[in-house]
Amino acid sequence: MPSLLRTTRGLGRTIGFDDLPADVVESTKYRVLDVIGLALAGLGTPYGQSLKQASAAMNPPGPSRLCRGLDNASVSGPRLS
Repeated sequence: MPSLLRTTRGLGRTIGFDDLPADVVESTKYRVLDVIGLALAGLGTPYGQSLKQASAAMNPPGPSRLCRGLDNASVSGPRLS
């Protein structure tokens, strides 16, 4: 009998986007948009600024231009600007 890990890994390889129920896809889209909105709204708070500074300290500038800021971010370590 295969282990749970092998069974799960096998499912991940065989299930495609088209196999997902439409209501799950729609709900997930709204959840992703909600998280993005919360992240952007939180940038103006002291906590949001501390996260931005911490992320900038951990990731070098790069070629990517980010929303709501003039800072550049590396592709491998994007930050909220």
